[in-house]
Amino acid sequence: MTSRDKALDALSEFDRQVAIRRQELIDEFDVEAPSAAPVVKAEGAAANLAAAAAQKAG
Repeated sequence: MTSRDKALDALSEFDRQVAIRRQELIDEFDVEAPSAAPVVKAEGAAANLAAAAAQKAG
């Protein structure tokens, strides 16, 4: 596993934890999820980061 792979895994886990915490706060304060700030799936964020890195390297 390369350091790049480890970084992508860490980013994916961070994104997943942020999404979980966001939902906990929404539930706790009984508010609707904001439509202006969509929740990004961790896989999407990691894929975007990988694509940006590949484009920069290419």
